[in-house]
Amino acid sequence: MKRALKSLFLAGTMLAISFGPAAAQAKVSVAAISGYFAQGFGVSIVNGLNKAKTDFGIDLKLVDTG
Repeated sequence: MKRALKSLFLAGTMLAISFGPAAAQAKVSVAAISGYFAQGFGVSIVNGLNKAKTDFGIDLKLVDTG
């Protein structure tokens, strides 16, 4: 499960990097879909999304797929 979280964080980081120039020009919103909340990873995922917002200025939304 730690590998899944690392993969999710890495995917979000790569997405944020790819939107870097666009983020400087306009507000960027990205949807992150996760099915890990039921397994207790919700807090870690939300913390990662909040970190992306503060570090990269990208507003990430979360959809729980159960």
